[in-house]
Formats: sequence, C-alpha cells, structure tokens
Amino acid sequence: VSTENGYKRIRIGDPDRYVNGQQRYVIRYKVKNAFLFMEDRTEFYWNLVGTEWPVPIESSSFRIELPEGVTMEDGDFAAFSGAFGERGSDVEIDYSGGILSGKATRTLTPGEGYSVAINLPVESIYRPTETEKFMNRYASAGIPLAAMAFLLSIFYGKGKNDPVVDM
Repeated sequence: VSTENGYKRIRIGDPDRYVNGQQRYVIRYKVKNAFLFMEDRTEFYWNLVGTEWPVPIESSSFRIELPEGVTMEDGDFAAFSGAFGERGSDVEIDYSGGILSGKATRTLTPGEGYSVAINLPVESIYRPTETEKFMNRYASAGIPLAAMAFLLSIFYGKGKNDPVVDM
C-alpha cells in the first residue's frame, strides 16, 4: 500500500510472477472520518469504485452494515454510476435488516465507477465535539509546537547568558 498523488495505491501479487486468465480480488477496508454532519441528518457518501481505474471492472459488489437500531426507508439511500460527476443508475441497491448491499449491473469501462449516498438520523453516529475536531485537524502540528515551547522555556529559564556589563 502506498500513497500516490493523494490516492492510496494497493498493489496485489508478486511483481516477479505473471498471472494469466481471470483473477478475483477481494479488498476490505475500514474508513475513518467518513461522515458529513448536517444539522438535520448525518450523511455517508462514498465512492465504492473510484473513476481512476485504467481497466474495465466486470463485476463488483458492496455491503454496508448500518449501526444497530438504524432503519431506513426509500429515499434515504441512493447509488450513482458513470464517469466522474455523472449520476447514472447502473447500480442495483437493496436494503434489508440493517444491511445496504448492491452491485454494478454492467461492466464498468475504464474511467467509470460508482458511489453510494446514505442519509442517517442525526443521533445514529457519534458527532465529535469542536475540541475533538480541532485536535484531529491540528494535533500533528501541536507536537513540534510543544517541543519548541519546552526548549524555549529551558533557554529562558536556565540557558540564557547573563547580560554583558560595560565597565
């Protein structure tokens, strides 16, 4: 796994071994900070198959387990397909028993993908406080700043030379 141009790149297999014929790969991952907190709802919008794939994708499917006790109705979820910015409908989507699942209904050509949008009740996902949001955004900058403050306190407390006195 590496990062390239702001994207995660996953390379599968052995670079010294050539594979031929149909291959099947299952990629599973967990996502953090994927919710948009609106005043009246919590939204989850995710590009399930990104539009940057340079190869056709013959089939793909998804399964999203919703938090316990969350129920949805038609209109609370949707899926879109096509090239970047398009809102095609080539995705079959089903909701049953707290699980939203679906699949592309045709081969995705290079440059095509699909996304899912889910509107959840406000209280269904923990909303971080303003302090938690600040710490998530800026905590990495805090470590160098704290170290600098510590070093300055040592310098001004003990490391500073006495002033020069002219005689």
